[in-house]
Amino acid sequence: MNFKAYYILADVLESSKISQKEDFQSKLEKLCHMINSQYSSDFIMSLRIIQGIKQIAGAMKKIENVYQIISLLEDELHPQKIRFVLIQGQLNTSKNQKDISNVYGPIISKSQMMMSDLKKTGLIFNLKIDNPILANAIKWQMNFIFHIKDNWSFNKRKVITEYYRLNNQQKVAEIIDISQQAVSKNLSNSYFKYIQLIESDLIENLKQCTILEDINIDEENLTLNKWLK
Repeated sequence: MNFKAYYILADVLESSKISQKEDFQSKLEKLCHMINSQYSSDFIMSLRIIQGIKQIAGAMKKIENVYQIISLLEDELHPQKIRFVLIQGQLNTSKNQKDISNVYGPIISKSQMMMSDLKKTGLIFNLKIDNPILANAIKWQMNFIFHIKDNWSFNKRKVITEYYRLNNQQKVAEIIDISQQAVSKNLSNSYFKYIQLIESDLIENLKQCTILEDINIDEENLTLNKWLK
């Protein structure tokens, strides 16, 4: 059975150097479960580990929330670095097959090639969709944001994470037990205002991407339900 999807692939950098591999794998599995539950309507096939603790993958029908998904993985697994590839195209699966690790098609090999290219450039995100102009904008918005975030210190990241959650400097100061002035300084030094502006444009760009067909697989049959084009 052929179906269209956005294939998302995440590669954990230098996974062989992770000392507590079982703990990391458990954390990765829990994160995948959390994402699949929180963004269930976005996925055709659930996000899951496909190669030890090195790679995770999933198939999506829409990508308007992919920035939030990648941010969640980045934040929860920090300081472990991850690269991401997103590619739109045809996937193939057998009847009753729900596991992303059992799908096949040209975009699987293309995603691995794109991942290899990321290693050469030092970027952490690339994508290929049916709108190359939109793809280029999304690519550079994503990479700019995560490049800035990668340079945040542990304390700065903690302040900004709480500010994302509370959107109130005084409340953040009380929770972390620092001054409101320190919160303000951390936000200013992190280019947070500019990141928010770029995030807003990025989310709007992602919303413009095509919503693909939804594939429902059950024990009896394989059917396709049409979604907006």
